[in-house]
Amino acid sequence: MEKYLRRILNIIDDNKHKIRDGDYIEMCDNLNKIRKINARERNQKCFRTIIKLVKCTIITQIGLKILFNKRRGNDNDD
Repeated sequence: MEKYLRRILNIIDDNKHKIRDGDYIEMCDNLNKIRKINARERNQKCFRTIIKLVKCTIITQIGLKILFNKRRGNDNDD
C-alpha cells in the first residue's frame, strides 16, 4: 500500500501547478494521514503476530515438559 500512496503523492506533486493551493495541501495532508493509519495497522498486526508466537512457544514448552516427564517415568498422576 505504501508504494501506491507514494505513487499518488508523486502524481499530485507532478500536477501541483494545476491544483489550487488549498486543495493541494489538503490532498497531501489526507495522504499523510492514510499512511500513518496504515503504518499503525501494520504495527498492530505485527504485535499480534508476536503475541501469538510467544503463546505458541510457551504452550509448546509446557507440552514438551509434560511429554518428557511422562517418558522418564516422572509422571506424578499415579
